[in-house]
Amino acid sequence: MVKDTTLYDRLNIQPSATSNEVEKAFKKLAKKYHPDKYDGPKEEGTRMFQEIQQAKEILLNNEKRELYDQIGMDMFKNNMDSDQGGGFRGHPGGDPFSHFGDIFGQGFPFNVNINGMGPRKRAPENIVEKLSVTLEQLYKEEVLTFNYKHNVICSKCEGEGSKDGKSVKCGLCGGSGHRVTVTRMGPMVQQTVGECSGCKGSGKNVSEDNKCETCKGKCVSTKEKTIQIPLKSGLTSGHKITLSGKGHHIEGVKTDLILVIDEKPHSVFKRIKDDLFIDVDLKLYQSLFGYDKIIKHLDGRKLHISCSGKTDVNTIRKISGEGMRSLNGNKGDLYIRFTMTLPALSSLPADTKTQLKTLLQTFDKVEVQQESQVLKTPDIVKTITNDCKQEQTNLLLTMLYNQNNTQQPRNNGHPQHFGPAPDFDMDSEEDGRQGCQQS
Repeated sequence: MVKDTTLYDRLNIQPSATSNEVEKAFKKLAKKYHPDKYDGPKEEGTRMFQEIQQAKEILLNNEKRELYDQIGMDMFKNNMDSDQGGGFRGHPGGDPFSHFGDIFGQGFPFNVNINGMGPRKRAPENIVEKLSVTLEQLYKEEVLTFNYKHNVICSKCEGEGSKDGKSVKCGLCGGSGHRVTVTRMGPMVQQTVGECSGCKGSGKNVSEDNKCETCKGKCVSTKEKTIQIPLKSGLTSGHKITLSGKGHHIEGVKTDLILVIDEKPHSVFKRIKDDLFIDVDLKLYQSLFGYDKIIKHLDGRKLHISCSGKTDVNTIRKISGEGMRSLNGNKGDLYIRFTMTLPALSSLPADTKTQLKTLLQTFDKVEVQQESQVLKTPDIVKTITNDCKQEQTNLLLTMLYNQNNTQQPRNNGHPQHFGPAPDFDMDSEEDGRQGCQQS
């Protein structure tokens, strides 16, 4: 006579049902209530599946089934009396599984359930994947198509791993998933518990000739999946996008898919947080008398920048609001550093070069005077200077710049992101210096 029939009712069986009838009833209902197959609300399907799974685990374990028949659903209340610290609530005589502690000793591993609860189960892991994106894709907040693989319960064998779909207990551990090793050291006996080598802790060991042809006895199969990922401009390398329930679908649990952003370097634009940086090269006449140029932005727009006056080398100007949009909606700025390429004068006639030099010398009469006296200076030491290679030049400029900025960053630290340059001047579009405009 059983105290209540709740667990039997869940599986639509009688209290006299055999173990085979319990398994058969569970599989029938599992096809209906599995979260991936249930036609009704997801929460309801998950709850029903967990309830029939709980009923199966209890009724297929002789000790737990006997305990349930005696005290009913009270066996799921708090196991230990809070004030006495030893009795099993609702069951006379203390913990009915306490003899496992006597067998395995007080040093029984914490990661093995010694109270007859079956094999140890590892929680399914989340899927973590790298999502490579370009700066253009982030700026335009594109929607990417992402393909990945995830594990699901094998539909052929219902997760049992066998051809006939029947559960096959490991013969070495009896389905517990762990084994006890006894070592004698003189008069002392040491008992240790470890993972069963036959089933790797799963409690199942399917023979080669009985393995499911679909999953090869692994109980799970791998499927390809495609999803759409909408990007946000404020995402940067290292940011994680967590998609709940899009990971593995096994053991009634749906894990998460975690995508880690990997932003690829851009050949033209540099990014620091929400600000963008770009180098624009000027010719000598543009540096002296002004320029009109176009910057092609990350979204394809053509930004017109202009200046009617002089622009020194390494001058930096800013266009507000043309940077990246942060995750809170604010827009960064676009910073422009101006470099200059000197013209090749070798193609000019000699008299033209002389005229050009004379004209330029009018701006630096003191320097011209000092230069004329160099060869007349007593005790001078003549030297030979050679051009450094570009790699060495960049390294030296970086070292100089870092040394100059160890105590206090210059220009709010922006220039350092363009690359090595020890001396920068910062212009703002608000002050209108030299009549320069951005439109």
